[in-house]
Amino acid sequence: MFDYILAPLDGSKLSQSVIPYSVQIAKALHVPIVLLHVIESLPVYAQEGEQALDTAPERYGQEYRQAIDSTLTSGRAEHIRYLDLIIGREKAIAQRYLSLFANPIEAQNVKVESVVEIGKPAQEILRFAGQRRNGLIALSTHGRSGLVRLAMGSVADRLAHASSVPVLLIRPKEDEDEGKAIGSIVAPLDGSALSEGIMPAVQQLAMSLHIPVHLVRSVPISSEIWAGGETHSYVPAYLTSEVQTKVHADALRYLERMKATLEAEKIIADLSVLVGPADSRIVDYASEADDALIIMASHGRTGFNRWFLGSIAEKVIRSSGRPVLLVRPREE
Repeated sequence: MFDYILAPLDGSKLSQSVIPYSVQIAKALHVPIVLLHVIESLPVYAQEGEQALDTAPERYGQEYRQAIDSTLTSGRAEHIRYLDLIIGREKAIAQRYLSLFANPIEAQNVKVESVVEIGKPAQEILRFAGQRRNGLIALSTHGRSGLVRLAMGSVADRLAHASSVPVLLIRPKEDEDEGKAIGSIVAPLDGSALSEGIMPAVQQLAMSLHIPVHLVRSVPISSEIWAGGETHSYVPAYLTSEVQTKVHADALRYLERMKATLEAEKIIADLSVLVGPADSRIVDYASEADDALIIMASHGRTGFNRWFLGSIAEKVIRSSGRPVLLVRPREE
């Protein structure tokens, strides 16, 4: 499922928190890591009275060609050489920066490829992942580089919503020099086929990392149960109790079936039915699990309690200190 790990780095210490996780997964899967640094913009300083050339990627090609034509005809080709010098210098700095991480990673018998691009970070990450399929993007949910002024928080948010490939989001802590190893997987399911789209990733990582899987499903409390597609201001206590018991039993049977599929692959698995708001219950459960990685579908829907897993996933990302792997299942 995963043929490589794409780890974007922006120059900040916080963005580097993805490296330990990337190395652990890459070693287990025997796949390379691609370190990507995006040079967000290259200011070109003009002489007094001239307009500076904006080398932002959406205009770079056209303006660069126009600059070549105008400067060559005006006898000022030195400006083009200066522009090339700036681009070359920035790329050289970025390559040296990436080599600081590539060398130690390669010493751990993991292949590394270093890539430098010029453009908008989110666009370049998505473009790379789109051209080179079967990857896993791993990045920090926030971080800022003084070098390129890259706010990784907004980039992570963009990728979480737009990426068609799985995205591993790490929320780093200031006092942590290195990320912890992944020790287990928490796999929330809502009963829909879309939510079950995470299972190939769950199986691959559990088998490769030799870690257990905790299957969980959240069910609403009695007062939130939907009956016949409509809510009722008053439902007799005996009825809510009966419905709650049935919902809980159905969830258990469902998780038992999913557990059996994992155990058929020799994967250690257990299950839990969580009662209450899905996002907070998942966050609480994962906080108690051993070095858990949460794997969730980026969207999904259950017909019974209208749990939109996409919105739940977003809340879990913002609230949990655990790494979250978002998988966008294929539409049926």
